[in-house]
Amino acid sequence: MSFDAGTGGTSTFATRQMDNGTNTIDYNLYRDAAHTEILGDGDGDGDGSGGTFTITFTSTGGNDEFDVFGRTDPGQNPKPTGTYSSTITATVTF
Repeated sequence: MSFDAGTGGTSTFATRQMDNGTNTIDYNLYRDAAHTEILGDGDGDGDGSGGTFTITFTSTGGNDEFDVFGRTDPGQNPKPTGTYSSTITATVTF
């Protein structure tokens, strides 16, 4: 399963953004709880050699679950209150 950079602000895999008009909050999605393996498109084998990681698993044929960890970047200036959004597309290849 791969993930795109998202739609908020000027999102990249290195720094995804949620936006509310011209205001943005930097964040990212990770495969691991230590926040070191950024979810993205990798190179298809899930090992991070493309700079990002994918989620690889073998389906059970029923409901499958996996964890995704999110974190907003520290050190951002205070932001106005409101609803900030970004849409991430996950692509399942089988």
